[in-house]
Amino acid sequence: MSTSPTPQPTGRTSLSASADQGGVAHADTVSHPRSRDPRSWSARLAVLASRGETTGERVDEARSALAWWAVSRRLTAEVESGRMTQANVDRVLDQLAELPPPR
Repeated sequence: MSTSPTPQPTGRTSLSASADQGGVAHADTVSHPRSRDPRSWSARLAVLASRGETTGERVDEARSALAWWAVSRRLTAEVESGRMTQANVDRVLDQLAELPPPR
């Protein structure tokens, strides 16, 4: 039984446009958790914290991505044990990735 690989979304998805306090317009975007590996998300969170940014959209995005990767690891273990199929895991992870980070 052969399955085709799941498409790996990358990059950023624009959710809306807004302007910051200085009047400079920028796009609010969210990266798909698969666009970075867990170590990269963790490093991003550390860099944000080192700059004093411990709350906000970018912090929420990184934390959500790390949570997605934790769920991914757990579900992959279920596939390896034979309790779930890879197709079901892919569907769950795709649905989870579509949820916006908490605000």
